[in-house]
Amino acid sequence: MMLELYKVCGEKVGCLEIKNLKILWERIADELRKNKVNVTPKNCLNRLTVLQRNYKKFIDNQNQTGRGRIHFAYAQEMDEIFDKKKNIHPELLLSTDAINEAPLDMEPPEVTISEGSECKIGKENKNTKKLIMKKKHTALEKLRLDRKEYYIEKLGVEKEILSEIKKRNALLAERNALLHEQNCILKEKQCHHNT
Repeated sequence: MMLELYKVCGEKVGCLEIKNLKILWERIADELRKNKVNVTPKNCLNRLTVLQRNYKKFIDNQNQTGRGRIHFAYAQEMDEIFDKKKNIHPELLLSTDAINEAPLDMEPPEVTISEGSECKIGKENKNTKKLIMKKKHTALEKLRLDRKEYYIEKLGVEKEILSEIKKRNALLAERNALLHEQNCILKEKQCHHNT
């Protein structure tokens, strides 16, 4: 019942009738309560979440070979609701075109076999490895220098903030001293005035 209600009402989310998902789940819970199923909107949402998770597992299992088939009681209903959802049925990303995009001028590594049936990697592959390691080292060195610059800038900003705080504290101390002097003068005047 809940899946049928979700199928019917879910299409109306965002309209004037059902503005958001909260209202959707309240309406589904109300309909279920009318049919003597005591649930809250949160119960319905949690139940659908569990069903979605199990449906994804079911779909993944169906797409894999060499595995025992599992049965999912609500497969047909879930197919009707979630057939076009990309998080349940993702598009395939691999294609035969990806093979054609590989560089054609790249030669396979030179392999030599010695007496002990050990394979040795040729010079081109070693050079490629060295080049990759050099690029990684250069990238890491750049990252380290960028981080060092960032912390130097941060330290400079913090020093400026500290000097501004010190200036503010000096001004506050000066103001407090002036106020203290003024209070002392006022007290002296009051004492002379009272006597």
